[in-house]
Amino acid sequence: MDTQTEQLWRNEATPFDGLTLWTPPLPTARLRAALAAIVAILEGYVDSPRLRTTEDWHEHDGYMSDADDASWGQLLAALSSDRALLESCPEDELVRRAWRAEDNSFYLRWSRQEDAPSGDADFTSSRQIVDTVARRLAELGVVVEIGPAGEFFTDRYGG
Repeated sequence: MDTQTEQLWRNEATPFDGLTLWTPPLPTARLRAALAAIVAILEGYVDSPRLRTTEDWHEHDGYMSDADDASWGQLLAALSSDRALLESCPEDELVRRAWRAEDNSFYLRWSRQEDAPSGDADFTSSRQIVDTVARRLAELGVVVEIGPAGEFFTDRYGG
């Protein structure tokens, strides 16, 4: 997380006042398909907001990294192939690639497992969007868990 995202989480402000959906570890191709489905849904809900991206060390040790401005094109490029997805991931499996809409409508993260061609993802947003994403992922055969965003991130805090 970056400083602004951490403050949103600690204050249970949007999107952390909503729900978080998370996947089990998935083979890289299935993870990429799931992430592409999430992004496709987001394109229908949000009006192409500006994005911020960072390495999220929340589970690792809570280190605050700097976020960079990003575009939808950069997000889509990270999902353009299995190789691009893996290259977008930090090497440490406890450090995630994170994308946050500048309007705070969502927070999307993923990571890869160090010793396997697989990874997992989590997605935080409003109940309406999370429910829509969950239905779409179920159609793809991806089993997810859903819970309150604040609890999800508190339970996983490594700092």
